[in-house]
Amino acid sequence: MSDPDGKRAFVIVGEMGVGKSAIAAHFSQIFRDKVLGIHFCTSSNTRTLQPYVFVNSLISKLAARLNGYSKAIADKRPEDRRDSASDAFRELIVDPTRGMPPPPQPWLIIIDSLDEAEIGRSGETILDVLVNQAEDLPGWLRILTTTRPEEAILRKIRQLNSFELNAERPENLADVADYVAQRLRQPALAVVVREKAPAVATRILHLAAGNYLYAQSTLEALEDGTFSVADLGRLSHGMADFYGKVFDKKFPDTDAYARDFLPILKALAVAMGPLPLDLLRRITGVEPESLQRRLRMLKPVLKAHGFGDASRFAVPQISAGLASRFRKGRGPLVRTTVGPCRSSGPAV
Repeated sequence: MSDPDGKRAFVIVGEMGVGKSAIAAHFSQIFRDKVLGIHFCTSSNTRTLQPYVFVNSLISKLAARLNGYSKAIADKRPEDRRDSASDAFRELIVDPTRGMPPPPQPWLIIIDSLDEAEIGRSGETILDVLVNQAEDLPGWLRILTTTRPEEAILRKIRQLNSFELNAERPENLADVADYVAQRLRQPALAVVVREKAPAVATRILHLAAGNYLYAQSTLEALEDGTFSVADLGRLSHGMADFYGKVFDKKFPDTDAYARDFLPILKALAVAMGPLPLDLLRRITGVEPESLQRRLRMLKPVLKAHGFGDASRFAVPQISAGLASRFRKGRGPLVRTTVGPCRSSGPAV
């Protein structure tokens, strides 16, 4: 941020669960007064994956927070559609900002889950826009984005500044091991695993392979009774398998699932961000006590923010995908794009 000659776009690369979004969120907090806006790419809302919508979103954020920007684009007819989103980015973001006097501080734009807008898409993508135009941004305007290490994406971002989060680095493996050991010593889990704690830790660390989200989710599932210690022997690597097993355990009655739980997950899956509890009540039409009970059942596949009536809820992209594919009598269908499951390894 402080180097005026540095790369304009910085890409954090890593597998699901290694902490890309957590790092982006951390940046959004520590640089809160320097973040112009955040754009979330999610397949649950296909508009967020469209390059024209992406450019329009950035224009709105710049106009709202950057003094002088609205005036700089006033005569450029931003309402007119350009031949490409890349042209729109150049004419309505790059050129106007380069012509503006540098603000007192640098500004940052965060784009999360760029891979969602690239894989399986035809034609121009958000990544194409960034690769073609981002390096021409003025030195005071930077972009931070996250992506999974898909080969097609890695080829395109070679000219950008990138950093890969490697879950299997010794430092990361040690951190996850410390976290698992600390959690298993807590009373709520200690009473579940008892004398099997060492074997449970070994099994979880093998399954997680350095993936913090996998370790965290598995421990929570043990703690709330979703999984027993014996169930750990039936798990395989990868969050897709984890969420699939959760759905199998939690919702054996698919009719009840479709009636009571799927509407909640659908509402969360298409939301642009976490939904407040009261809004989720109004969307689903579920009575407060019943909604709270169902949310407790869905805890292993939810992300909760805040407490009590101030709580906000979201679903990870992969669990949203599984939820939408859960069909009668067959359980959740795992997307093959997530990747193959490796052998289950040593059981507890």
